[in-house]
Amino acid sequence: MDCHIQIFLDGHWQTAAVFEPDMQTLDRGVAGGCLLQYDTDYAVTYLDKPEAELVPGLPIGFELFRFEQWPPFLVDLLPGGAGRRVWLRRIQVVNDGPQVDWHLLTRGADNHGRNTAVLRTKGEVRLSPLFDFAPMFLDPEGIGRVSRWQGERPGDQPQWAIICEKLGNILDPVETRTWLAGLGEGVKRLPETMQDCRVDDDIIQRLADWVKEVATGLSEARSRTFV
Repeated sequence: MDCHIQIFLDGHWQTAAVFEPDMQTLDRGVAGGCLLQYDTDYAVTYLDKPEAELVPGLPIGFELFRFEQWPPFLVDLLPGGAGRRVWLRRIQVVNDGPQVDWHLLTRGADNHGRNTAVLRTKGEVRLSPLFDFAPMFLDPEGIGRVSRWQGERPGDQPQWAIICEKLGNILDPVETRTWLAGLGEGVKRLPETMQDCRVDDDIIQRLADWVKEVATGLSEARSRTFV
């Protein structure tokens, strides 16, 4: 029982490695042991090329890596929060726990804001400016955000001016409100930007009203005054 891990490199997705959990510790989930090995063809192609490493510091070769517990990048692939709850319902699992981590790893639909990723281009490895960006609202069961601003209600726009004031101990409220207000024009142009990027028309239409609300909320951050 194994899982093939793919990576987007040189313009296409390709299998980079094979992950296999230790069957004797499978019930421990991410705390259990596992094996990881680079795919042979991948290793031949990218041998001695650090920019193609699955994660920085895991050298490409033919070695069989043994871990006492799942490596962090695999843990990060597990669905979290609302996404995990949705998948538990879909696969009809009543009791959550480490024993279902393997089921969930192969179903992955994570939903959290702590992700980071790297871009591998021209022999360089650098932090990606955008990651885990997907239209979760298209999920038929809905995947809501787990964390929200204090006082925020589902469906409402954050009161950016109030938020800026609450963060006044670490950020200048006026400067932050001005900066946020300046983002409004860019957000307002998102439908045109999505068209240029060939986003499906139905998605653009579904987002049109929401884009207007977000743009208005940002623009009002500068003009509204709170006592």
